Amino acid sequence: MEDFDVTISRLPSHENHIDHYHGWLWDELSDAVPLRHLCGLAARLRFRVPTSDLLQMVGLDAFGGEQPLKRIRHLLDIKETGARIFHNSFREFIQAELMPEELRQLDREILDYLAHRRGTPAWFAHVCGYARAAQDYAFLTGTVTAAYIEEAIAKGRARSEIIEALHFGVEAAIKLTDPIATARIATLMSHTVNRLDYHIDRRQLQRTLFALDEPDAALAAIAHEGQVYSVSQDTAEALIDLAVQGHEAVGRELA
Repeated sequence: MEDFDVTISRLPSHENHIDHYHGWLWDELSDAVPLRHLCGLAARLRFRVPTSDLLQMVGLDAFGGEQPLKRIRHLLDIKETGARIFHNSFREFIQAELMPEELRQLDREILDYLAHRRGTPAWFAHVCGYARAAQDYAFLTGTVTAAYIEEAIAKGRARSEIIEALHFGVEAAIKLTDPIATARIATLMSHTVNRLDYHIDRRQLQRTLFALDEPDAALAAIAHEGQVYSVSQDTAEALIDLAVQGHEAVGRELA
C-alpha cells in the first residue's frame, strides 16, 4: 500500500492531458532495457498471453521477471485467458515512441511465439499479420498452402481471415520475386473464394464441430477470446447450439 501511495504522490499534474501522463510513465519505465522491451511487447500484442509467456518472450524467467512485471502490472488487463495492455491510448503512445526496427523486432518475437503454437485460435487469427509486419515473406509463402486452407476451413475460421491470409501470401510472393509461389497462391485464392462462397455449408460445419465437442473451433468465425464479433442470426443460432450440446457456460460468457 505504501508503494502505491508513493507512486500516486509522484504523478505529475497533467491537467487531463493523457499524453503528458503517458510521457511521464514512459520516462519512468524506459530507464531499463527489460522494462522498455516488456512494455513494447505488451503494446505490440493484439491477443492475450499468459504473463509467464510474456516474460519468456523478452528472455525473462519467473525469477528475473518478477520485478519488471510488478512495475507494469497496473498497465495490464490480466484475466484467466491471459494478459494484454489495459488502455489502447498507452498502446498507441508506446508504438509511436519506438523506432521502426524496434517494432519489427517485436513483431518477429511475436511471430516466433505463434510459430510454436500452430493450429491454435491465436495462430490462425494473427500469424500471417505478424509475418507481414515482420517482413518475413518466406514464412508467409511457406505457410499459405492448400494444407493451411484445409485446416482453417475444418477449424471453422472466418472467410475474411482466410482470404486475408491468401492476400498476404500473394503479396509476399511478389516481394520475393517468386513467380512460382505467386502463381500457386493466386490459383489457391481463386479456388478458395469459389469454395467458400458456393460449396461450404458453414452452419453444418459449425454443428459438426459442436457435435465433436470442439466449441472453440465451432465459434471461431463469430467470436475471439470470449468476445462476439457481431450480433447476428448466426450468433443466435450458435448460442442455441451451445445450449443443446451442453455448453451453457460458454454461451453465457459470450452472451
